[in-house]
Amino acid sequence: MPILAVLTQPIISSTNTFPGNVEEVDEVFVVSLSKLLEVETVEDSPRFRTMIPVFPLEHHKIWGLTAVVTRPILHQLLKPAFGL
Repeated sequence: MPILAVLTQPIISSTNTFPGNVEEVDEVFVVSLSKLLEVETVEDSPRFRTMIPVFPLEHHKIWGLTAVVTRPILHQLLKPAFGL
């Protein structure tokens, strides 16, 4: 289940704040909304037979269902709300 939140304090340690389920999550990390908008691209997905959103970061890559869920939230809710 995707969860959306606005945090009013900086995150010092994402692993301690959001430990994640070891059976579901490889790694927990933090990325800014502006960085997501900056790096967003699309890739051809043979599995889905279409172009899908991807967020390539320096040490991580947000892809798959996470990217598919993130993109509309980013563009239709967060970007207009925060004027990004």
